[in-house]
Amino acid sequence: MKPLSRSLAASLVVAAVGCTIYNSSLLVDADAGPPDAGSSGRHDASTAKKDASPRDARREDAHHDAGVDASAPAFASCADGGAGAGNQCGPNETTNCCATLPVPSGTFHRDTVDAGLATVSAFHLDQFEVTVGRFRKFVNAGFGTQLHPPAAGSGANPHIPGSGWQFAWNSMLPASTPALTSQDLTCDQNADDNPTWTDTIVNDESLPINCVTWFEAFAFCIWDGGRLPTDTEWDFAASGGAEDRYYPWSSPPTSTMLTPAYASYECTGHGGPTEFVDGGMEAGIYYCSIADITPPGHHSPLGDGLFGQADLAGNMNEWVLDWNYLTFQLPCDNCADLDSGSPDAATYGRLTRSGGYDNTPNDLLTYAAFYSPPTYLADDDGIRCARDP
Repeated sequence: MKPLSRSLAASLVVAAVGCTIYNSSLLVDADAGPPDAGSSGRHDASTAKKDASPRDARREDAHHDAGVDASAPAFASCADGGAGAGNQCGPNETTNCCATLPVPSGTFHRDTVDAGLATVSAFHLDQFEVTVGRFRKFVNAGFGTQLHPPAAGSGANPHIPGSGWQFAWNSMLPASTPALTSQDLTCDQNADDNPTWTDTIVNDESLPINCVTWFEAFAFCIWDGGRLPTDTEWDFAASGGAEDRYYPWSSPPTSTMLTPAYASYECTGHGGPTEFVDGGMEAGIYYCSIADITPPGHHSPLGDGLFGQADLAGNMNEWVLDWNYLTFQLPCDNCADLDSGSPDAATYGRLTRSGGYDNTPNDLLTYAAFYSPPTYLADDDGIRCARDP
């Protein structure tokens, strides 16, 4: 059985953690070997991370008037509506950006058929990636910093003891709101990146937030009444549960149909062809502009997963709870890897899923994954929260 490909981002300092692998069933490590594509319909993916290039002009799209769907949950980030925090998501930018959808309990083949079966309990997963407008509410409330960190133990998965926020992580948040907005949310002012955050409200509030660390993503979801999904939960939702889909929209599950109408990838989000007209391709690096980052749900319903979530492939990689696991945990019953498996945590990192706007089709496969140090900043890393029924 071959292990899932992982991609290592630049080494950065990470917090020391004293966690463990948790599995609600007896833990048994699995060996590694090649996937069985013939029996599962899923295959290995190349997940080398691509660097973004200098930004072009920002989006000038007009957005719909702010509004809040009375039937939608009043999470903190959307309670008062506003640009990017009301009815501006979905295919026509008319769906509530805080919509969350149920994912049923079930058992499926985790990553590849040879990785063994995994079971998850029912949960909710937000329909859309977190927008700039929603994240701005978090920032304006003074959260996401060492001055206002999450409470210890908050954001825990109810089935996984010890999965909540740890006091030791407080120091990994920015010292203050100015540090958060001027450094992290600008990807450390890297001119080669396309951060969606702006200090003042312009036309990007309905774009997904990017340039966030794992700690900031977790802190946001806690403040918003949720948590980060486990890697297995995210995989279950993207795979359509027991359907084990190649892509979230694959029907039949073995279908490899993919065009820019389904997702934002390979710099095609602006509506151009896969020839990367924003700047082309040189030495394997894709040159994208901020116009290639699309509002959450822009490709709905064509690109939606079985349970209705949008952008589970492309646009933004999404942080999940787990460290990169060195071996699959079997049997997996609401399992999560809460430990890096090594004192050199930066070698393993936290996982992201989905593939970004600058990634290849193989990077968008439902079981493709990246791993990065949890303090890593990238303009193709964003947030989607899980919630408990």
